[in-house]
Amino acid sequence: MSGFAREINRVVMVMFCAFGLIVVAATYYSVFARQPLMVREDNPRFVEAQQSVVRGSLYDRSNVRMAYTTLSNDGFAQRVYPRPSAYSAVGYYSYRYGTGGAEGAYNVPLSGTEIPPSLRQVVLDQPVEGIDVRLTVDVSMQRRILAAMDGRAGAVLVMTVPDGEILGLVSAPTVNPNTLDANWDRLVDSPGNPFFNRPLQGQYQPGGVMQLPVLVDAVSRGQPLTAQFPTGAAPVVMDDLELRCATVPAQMELTLRGAFLHGCPNPFAQSAPLLNVTSLQTTLDNLQLQAPPNLDGFVPEEDDRDVVTVTEDNIRENVLGQGDLNLSPLAINAVTAAVVNNGNTPIPSVLQATRAPAASEWQPEATYQASIAYMTSQTAQQIRALMRESAATGTASGAVWNELNVGGHAAVAYSGDGTLVWFTGFLILEQRPNVIVTVVLEDTDDINHALRVAREAMLAARFTLTLESNANPPTPQPTPVTQN
Repeated sequence: MSGFAREINRVVMVMFCAFGLIVVAATYYSVFARQPLMVREDNPRFVEAQQSVVRGSLYDRSNVRMAYTTLSNDGFAQRVYPRPSAYSAVGYYSYRYGTGGAEGAYNVPLSGTEIPPSLRQVVLDQPVEGIDVRLTVDVSMQRRILAAMDGRAGAVLVMTVPDGEILGLVSAPTVNPNTLDANWDRLVDSPGNPFFNRPLQGQYQPGGVMQLPVLVDAVSRGQPLTAQFPTGAAPVVMDDLELRCATVPAQMELTLRGAFLHGCPNPFAQSAPLLNVTSLQTTLDNLQLQAPPNLDGFVPEEDDRDVVTVTEDNIRENVLGQGDLNLSPLAINAVTAAVVNNGNTPIPSVLQATRAPAASEWQPEATYQASIAYMTSQTAQQIRALMRESAATGTASGAVWNELNVGGHAAVAYSGDGTLVWFTGFLILEQRPNVIVTVVLEDTDDINHALRVAREAMLAARFTLTLESNANPPTPQPTPVTQN
C-alpha cells in the first residue's frame, strides 16, 4: 500500500471515529440526559415550552371555574382568574414568580407533568395540557364571607365534619393573581402581607379563646366547673393590659363555667396556680395546637415557629391567652371539630376530584384519612354543651342565629398595641355533615362583627350542603321483613 493510500485510510478512520463520537453523544443527550438538558433554565426551548403549557382549570365543588388558561396568537399561555372571592383559596401561578395556594399544592397535575405526551403532540409540537382539578371550596360561600368581613383583615375557615372537607378558606387581604407579574414588587412590600395564608399559617394571640383548650384539660381531669370565685367578673391586670369580660355578667361572683360563657378572665387567672402544669401541657400536645399546619401541601414543609412549653412561671399568662403561645385558626378549628365529632378531629382536605384533558367525567380523589383522637367523647359532650349555652346566652349570642342549631365561643385578644377577635363554633345539620367555622378579625374588638361573619358562613354552608343533599338523595333501603 502506497503512502498516499495509508494517509487516506487514516483520514477515513479519524472521520469514522469522529462520526462515532457524534452518534454516541447524540444518543446520550437524546436518551439518557434528555430530561436534565430540557429542564435547564437557560434552555430556550424549555422556557418556550413552559410558557406555552395549558394548565388544567381549577373548579369549586359546584363546578364553577376559578382559574383557566388561554393561549395568545403567538402561543404563549395566560392564566386567568375570574372569581375574586376565590383568590385566597386558588392562590396564583406565575412562570416568573412561582405558585401559591391551590396552584402550588396541585402544581404537578395542573401542569401536566404526570401525563406522557401523545404522539400527536410530539409530531405537531402541540403544547402540554394539564389535568383539571376540582376543590371542596364553595365560591358562593367565599363571596358571602368576604362581604361580611367588610374589608377587615383576618381569616375564616369553614370545614365539614366528619369528612374534613374545607368549604371556605378566606384570607384577607390577598393577592389578585391576574395582576401578579405587573405588581409583584409592590405586593411583596405591602403592609397587609397579602401573600400570607392567614387561616393556615397565621399565628395569633389566642386571648380568651384559650379558655377552650383549658376547659378541655379541666373536664378531662374531672375538675368541677362549679367552684365559686367571688371576684370572678373583675378585670385582670397584666403589665399594662387590663383584661375584662367579653360580655358583662349579671353578678360579680362566677364559676369557671360562667367565666367561659361570658369570656371573663379572672376565674381562669385565679385557677392557673392550681392547674396541673404537666396535664395542661399534655392536653395542648394532644390537641396539636403547636403542630405544623397540614393541608394537602398548601403550606411549606419547613416550619420555624417557636414551640412554647407551659411552666409554673408562665402558666398564668398562657392560660389567659396573653403569653408566648400563639395559635392558628386551623388549630382552633380542629379542636372545635373534635368537640362536635365525639372527641375525634378529621384530617382536613381540599382536593375533591380530577379530570384528564378532553375527558368529560370527574374522577373522585380518595383523600379521606382516619380521624385523630383529641379527647374522650365524655369530655367532648360537656364542652359541646357549654358552647351551645354560649351561643344561647353567652359571648356567642350576639348574632341572630334564629333557627340555626349552633354552639360557639367568642373572645378578644390583645397583640402588641392591637386587638383582635375570635369566634369558633359549629352548626349541626340533620342528615348532613356538620359545619365548623373559625373566624379571626384583626385590629378590632367588635365581637359582634366576628359573629356576623360566622353566621353568614353557616348560612352559606347550610344552603350549599342542602342543595347537594337534594341533588343526591340517599338510596332508600328496603324495609326488613320480620319472620313470624
